[in-house]
Amino acid sequence: MTADDLSCLAKNSEKPNTLFFSFGKWCTPCIYHIPTFFVIEKFYNVDLYVLLVDPESHLLTKEARDMVLEAYPNAKILVIKDMESKGKSKKYKDFLKKITPAQFENIDDMSKYIVLNKEGGAISNELQRFRKRSRLERR
Repeated sequence: MTADDLSCLAKNSEKPNTLFFSFGKWCTPCIYHIPTFFVIEKFYNVDLYVLLVDPESHLLTKEARDMVLEAYPNAKILVIKDMESKGKSKKYKDFLKKITPAQFENIDDMSKYIVLNKEGGAISNELQRFRKRSRLERR
């Protein structure tokens, strides 16, 4: 998946917002926060997707997919598209640069929530802003 692909998913969603969570099996904060990610759907009208960051055909990607599906069988899982001659770290940083609007700080850490609206634009790259906006939309 590319940043444009995520935007297309959000535009075609039946929900007002689409929430993506970056995940790697080797990422301790990702493992810690993924239960919270799936609880969000119970309280907010959002589509949820787990976004795997490892190379598409790498064993870590398969293991991460299996790990998520074992705990959350209905999870929707995507993989960031590989970039020719670029490793996992560079691919993820480039992806975040493309998906993060200029008005937001681009923080290239893991265990990140990315929220896109129905227009396919990022409305937040931090969960706190998403929660505040979603509370307003639920009213």
